[in-house]
Amino acid sequence: MPRARTLTIAALLWVAAGIARAEAPDCPPVAPGIELSGEAAADGAPASVLVILPKGADGAVSSAGLVLAPGARVVESRWSALLCATIARVEGAPGAAPAALIVSLPENAAAVQDDVYETQAEPEPSAAPLSAPATAARPDPYRKQQWAFDALGLDAAHTIKRGENVRVALLDSRTNIGHEDLRAVALIENETNGASGAAAQHGTLVAGIIGASKGNGAGIAGVAPAAIVLAIPVCQASPRGDLCRLYSVLGGLDLAWGQRAQVVNISLTGPANRALERAVRRLDTLGVAIVSASGNRASSAPAYPAAYPWVIGVAATDRSRRLAPTGASVDLTAPGVEIVSTAAAGGYAFASGSSLAAAHTSGALALLTSASGGDVGAARRALFGAAQRSGATTPPALAPLCDALAKLAKPCGNVP
Repeated sequence: MPRARTLTIAALLWVAAGIARAEAPDCPPVAPGIELSGEAAADGAPASVLVILPKGADGAVSSAGLVLAPGARVVESRWSALLCATIARVEGAPGAAPAALIVSLPENAAAVQDDVYETQAEPEPSAAPLSAPATAARPDPYRKQQWAFDALGLDAAHTIKRGENVRVALLDSRTNIGHEDLRAVALIENETNGASGAAAQHGTLVAGIIGASKGNGAGIAGVAPAAIVLAIPVCQASPRGDLCRLYSVLGGLDLAWGQRAQVVNISLTGPANRALERAVRRLDTLGVAIVSASGNRASSAPAYPAAYPWVIGVAATDRSRRLAPTGASVDLTAPGVEIVSTAAAGGYAFASGSSLAAAHTSGALALLTSASGGDVGAARRALFGAAQRSGATTPPALAPLCDALAKLAKPCGNVP
């Protein structure tokens, strides 16, 4: 039987480079130990696990004691400022079980699944895609089809604030930043294998809901059209849909922190993972609001990251405020059925899902954070305070933004 091999110093050169980078303060480690499945992927895909190597008491990262099984290899790695650790993605042969890749770990290290998370928006079969008009006046031509805009009272709210100076990180599939309505969106490259590829529909839809330009004579208007939207790809389009690996999602969360994001939108759902839990908890501790989709299937099982107490889980409602099928992890409901937004191929399309409800909530938080002078906590309290007073719905529904602005002593005026 071939000898198990130890990770080489050459494979860990990224450790030395990473230690010098800025990191989030007061950083407790991911709980150590191995938490891996003994079952191989059903589709025969190569097994992928994450090894998390935190700093020791001397401030250094060491791989001593890390032994990989024959055939396992490090395929990519980086330093995580949020986890204060080096994250290495280890891949095995097709058909191997994740638990079979790791022979032993350093005492303070962890090995977790490189879980896959799914986007949560579906095209509307009853509505045809819309093309951008050849010529258009200054008003946004599809504004009248944005029923959520009216439900949230956004025209009135935009007389007060539009999300100015607030940074919103969008962790999703790649956004088409060349779209006529998304030219103010910034693409922040995520240097992981799982975040490459062409612009995709899901990320482009979500970006339009949050930050589409208003009053440019093209298409639609965003909930927070003046916000600084940072599109961070964490998913790769495939024939099976968007594949969003945890390694890339963690990289996106680090980038969001590095880019000083105040609101993070993660319209994805998947399994619990202690590395993901630690990362979102760190962001919450650091004052960042995290919003996530709650899922599109009726289920009593929790969906993550929405189920973590540090994340706002959002479910979709239709124009009659009826709740769409969703998971159990719901803190708030928001418009998410028959929503028109920007399409990856250009033009506009209709879609439904909790991803779109999460995007409306993230946009609302950006607008309120702008109104509060950058105080994310005050914005969050105003958002939930208005939602709880807006009716007897359980869970509470996202209320008209003027109700929340009033809680920040920013009453709306008349719509011009």
